Amino acid sequence: MPNRILYGSLLGSQKVNKLKPPEFELYIRLLLVADDYGRYSGAPVRVARSCWPDREDITSKQVEPWLVKLSAVGLVALYSISGEQYLQITAWNQRTRQMSSKYPPPDDADMSIDSQLTVNCQSDAGHMLTETETETETETETETETAHALVIKKYGSQNNVRLTDDELSRLSQEYPDLVDEAIEFLSLWLADKGDKSKAKTHNATIRRWVLDAVREKRAKKGAAQPSRAGRWDKYDTAGTDETAKNDRH
Repeated sequence: MPNRILYGSLLGSQKVNKLKPPEFELYIRLLLVADDYGRYSGAPVRVARSCWPDREDITSKQVEPWLVKLSAVGLVALYSISGEQYLQITAWNQRTRQMSSKYPPPDDADMSIDSQLTVNCQSDAGHMLTETETETETETETETETAHALVIKKYGSQNNVRLTDDELSRLSQEYPDLVDEAIEFLSLWLADKGDKSKAKTHNATIRRWVLDAVREKRAKKGAAQPSRAGRWDKYDTAGTDETAKNDRH
């Protein structure tokens, strides 16, 4: 199980303080069992067994209303894909070690996911207040930043890769040497194949397979690149092109 960081400001979060003790305990335990992208199964039975592995008295009937309350206050987003239930912890500020999530993203959900998920990613649950800040000022600044982050822009040579500023910033931080090539790869692919995705942005698409496709493309290109000697031997003949010979030696 990965290590998690719990921020001190969690205790002062308005959303957290709306929870009853068992709901708060579930939230903390979800922070521990979720994958590196803050996602986990949303099935009450699975949650009960994973979050309380040694407590047979904690049942799915108890966990289900606790999950609903976490969703109602905006700490968790519940969604389903192909009949399977999943959850996304919205105030997720943990370090990402895995290349991809174990669970499908909310962008691919059968149900409609509104902007609450992205808004809550910047919630007060993961923000440290300084001595001179007030909670009201912080909330106002967060709302402004979030509204800006929700704007979807188009990238790539075909102007068809949809990303928010926040998504592009995270991709650039995590994959600085791949992000530009990945965006262009997806841009050309969408122009050729067409976009059949129902996702609001292409962030998940890039993370799921485009980055791997770019790596594979680079690997093939490197393997096919001839050596310097091979290039000269292919075009050089005895007694011709003295300049080429001098460069070779």
